[in-house]
Amino acid sequence: MTEPRSGRGLLIALQALLLILFFLAFPGLGIETRPYSSYAAWAGPVFLLLTLLLFGAGIAAVALVHRRPSVASMAAIVDGVIAVIIVALDTSHVGGLPPPPGPLVLGVVSALVGLALIVAAGRYRAKLSRAAPAPPPVGA
Repeated sequence: MTEPRSGRGLLIALQALLLILFFLAFPGLGIETRPYSSYAAWAGPVFLLLTLLLFGAGIAAVALVHRRPSVASMAAIVDGVIAVIIVALDTSHVGGLPPPPGPLVLGVVSALVGLALIVAAGRYRAKLSRAAPAPPPVGA
């Protein structure tokens, strides 16, 4: 059986949008206005690690979607989960000041795109598993 293409374009589009949104929210590059000194000492390394994981999983999902769609869909799901975690940590202001209006709106949009990516990648993954050929019978 051939691999289904339905859902691949949506997965790529949502993944690209999520990466763009997080790039725009990156301190010093986008609309983030809070100074580094406003964050708790632990928050900077945690946000940096999560952001690097987000970009790594996102780039892997886009790069692998044509060659290894099952791996790409899992990377996209992980990426969506990381996006939601980052936004939840940021908007809860547990690590520093609450986000100003611009980054707050961008965060909410990022979380919604992350959730949409989880759903789209999960559906794409389900289509892949239905389209996979059945394994040969044991002893054949």
